[in-house]
Amino acid sequence: MSRAGETPAIPETMNPSSIPRIAWLQLAASVVLFGLAWPVIKIGLSASTPVWLAAARATLSAITAFVLLVALGRLTWPKRADWPIILSIGALQRAAFFALANLGVRAVPPGRSVVLAYSTMLWMVPLSLMVGERVGWRGVTGAL
Repeated sequence: MSRAGETPAIPETMNPSSIPRIAWLQLAASVVLFGLAWPVIKIGLSASTPVWLAAARATLSAITAFVLLVALGRLTWPKRADWPIILSIGALQRAAFFALANLGVRAVPPGRSVVLAYSTMLWMVPLSLMVGERVGWRGVTGAL
């Protein structure tokens, strides 16, 4: 417990020096891979249409996830009730996003399209307020 005027101690789990080096390497790899993805998409669009490139990305993602889950021994068959959710997320959140993002990369530079694609949550709060929806502090916090 901290006294008035004292800075509270950082919990050990949040101390940067206690984070394993592999975690920092994984973070760096994620940043590099996400940064390279959009220019690579721009190059891929020079040889393919946006929809075919989206289909190839979705297929490669599915195959990679399948192989990784098999290798880790965590592959399980979904329950029947889960299939509509899985298919809707696969079709709408992955495949449609890939196709629309590819169309966007074709129209604007990769840097601008990535900002537009991944800042969607920031736009949802003002748009919700414009149509009269009540947005609580949790919604605002979640968007930020």
